[in-house]
Amino acid sequence: MPNFYFSGHSDKNGCHTVHVESCVYFLLNYYSFKIGSFYSFEDAITSAKIAFPRFNFSQCRWCSINYFF
Repeated sequence: MPNFYFSGHSDKNGCHTVHVESCVYFLLNYYSFKIGSFYSFEDAITSAKIAFPRFNFSQCRWCSINYFF
């Protein structure tokens, strides 16, 4: 199962982008938060919404298309 993280910075729409750890567009730094290990983006985003109910989340366009579980 891959590890999922989200960026602490939101985009212009107020969404925090969810990435797979191996995504080339993901920068692991102190503004990144680990969601956990999941089989799908849907499970990772659901878990993130439970832990951070005031945040909005979206999938990384690159790793959601190019990462195969």
